[in-house]
Formats: sequence, C-alpha cells, structure tokens
Amino acid sequence: MKIKTIEKILNNKFNAFVKSITDKDVAKLVKQNTLISGGCIASMLLNEDVNDYDLYFTNRETVFAVTKYFVDKFIKAQGKSYTHTITIEDTDDRIAIRIASDGKASYTESSKNINKYQPIFLTSNAITLNNKIQLINRFYGDAEEIHKNFDYVHVTNYWLSSTRKVYVNQKALESLLTKELKYIGSLYPLCSIFRLRKFLKRGFYINAGEMLKIMWGVNSLDLHNINVLREQLIGVDVSYFHFLLKDLDKKGDVSYDYICELIDKIF
Repeated sequence: MKIKTIEKILNNKFNAFVKSITDKDVAKLVKQNTLISGGCIASMLLNEDVNDYDLYFTNRETVFAVTKYFVDKFIKAQGKSYTHTITIEDTDDRIAIRIASDGKASYTESSKNINKYQPIFLTSNAITLNNKIQLINRFYGDAEEIHKNFDYVHVTNYWLSSTRKVYVNQKALESLLTKELKYIGSLYPLCSIFRLRKFLKRGFYINAGEMLKIMWGVNSLDLHNINVLREQLIGVDVSYFHFLLKDLDKKGDVSYDYICELIDKIF
C-alpha cells in the first residue's frame, strides 16, 4: 500500500475517533498530540488486514485527560451494578489505571450493542475501544521516546496528528521487505519472546543472533522478584498470566519449581 493511501486511511480513522469525543477540551488535546505507531502501519505497508490502531500521546497532559475521559465513560456504561473499583494513579514515572482485585476490566455487554469508540477493556497500560482503537497510557512523548519501548524495528514507522503525515525509516522498511525480525532492544524483553510467536505465524523469521539479543536482555532481569515479573508480563496479551501473578502474590516468591507447577496447572 502506498504511503499516501495509508495517510488517507489513518486521517479518516483519526477524524472519526476525535469526532466521537464529546468533551471539547479532550478532543482538542487528542487532535494536537497523538502519534499512531506499531503494527497497523506495518500491516498496511504489507497489504495485510489491520488488527488494531495503537494511539500514543506526545505529552502527559493529553495522556491523563484521555485516560480520565474514557475510564469515566467505561464506568458510566457499566451502570450501578458494576462492582470494580477503578482509579487513575498519576505518579512521577507514569499514569496508570488501577482495577481492584482483577487488574483488568471488560465491558459486560456485547460490543455490537454499543456506540463506536466505546471503551470495552481496561488494563493498567491501555484502554481498548471497539472499532479497532487502542489508547496507550503507559508511555508518552515524541516518536523517539515512544520507540524506546518497542522491540522490533519493523513496527517503528509512525503517523503524527500535528502534520497528518506518515514517517518511515529505512531499517523498518528493510525488515518488512525481507520479513526478517530485527530486535532493537526493549524495556520488556520477556514480552518480546511471547510476541515472537505472532510474527512467526505471519511469515517473519529471526536469526540466532537476534534471539541472543533478546535472551541477553531477559538475563539482566531479576524474574525472582515478583514486581519485576509483573512488570514484564503486564504487556503480554495472555490472560492466563493474570492468574499466575495472583497465585504468586499469595506465595511471595518466585522459585523455578513452583512457577513450573503453576504454569502446568494454568495452561
């Protein structure tokens, strides 16, 4: 797909999303300070279907405003019977959504029966809306800052709301053309291992050297520390890990034998 075509698709998708925001102040912040990156542009460049559109924000003010707006919308849609306690934590290093007991929350009605861009799933890191939109509150900043948290180079092309243009880089395009995964380092190397499965199914391959880079990153982690393990697993799209973490919280430590026993039981 040509860059101009991708820009047109993203512009239309973004315009429809902004139009759905009823708070004018929030809509203005989103319109000025949004960055779209990740798998959607890679998929379009390869003429593949887009799973979802990941929206990041370039400053803290926008992250907080968007998070509060859609968390409030989520709670209102659930009605009085909703039992989860959901709060927004604004700390020095991040803005996080905290959901009491479960750590995640999903809309209880069929998404077919609700309006477009309704929040249907919450985690501490992101808000998933219907109609293929995901709002990332875990990170914010310009493209360079956002991409420090990415793992594979082919997903680092991006679109900016301030210019309405797509920006591509040579290494990302080379990776897409050759279908060769290139690891660029990540704060979450454990998550990168799980993401490998998805890309291998899509026809990518990875050489032993790139795999060693990921393993080296994992080796630097203290996964026996429950807080480190939780932070690493928080971005993995496997709900079973939620149950694993709940069991580990009860025990208080992470030994090899115990975690293997838990994994065998859960999976």
